[in-house]
Amino acid sequence: MNPNTLTILGLIISIVAAIFFAMGEVLLAGSLLLLSGLFDVLDGAVARENDRITRFGGFLDSVCDRFADAAVLIGAMYGG
Repeated sequence: MNPNTLTILGLIISIVAAIFFAMGEVLLAGSLLLLSGLFDVLDGAVARENDRITRFGGFLDSVCDRFADAAVLIGAMYGG
């Protein structure tokens, strides 16, 4: 599997977690946030294992991590 795909899936799961935080479903949101973290760990591991480390992949991972953080914080503040 492409590591960039895992990165995007992690971002999508984080956005869904943010929506659940905003709706007040904290346990479900927290569970999704843990799953998102798993994808974040896996994307780097898959890239290293398959020798697919690229500058773009590193940049995409970093940017998606910041967007995921922002989404979760906004969702938590909204649902707060």
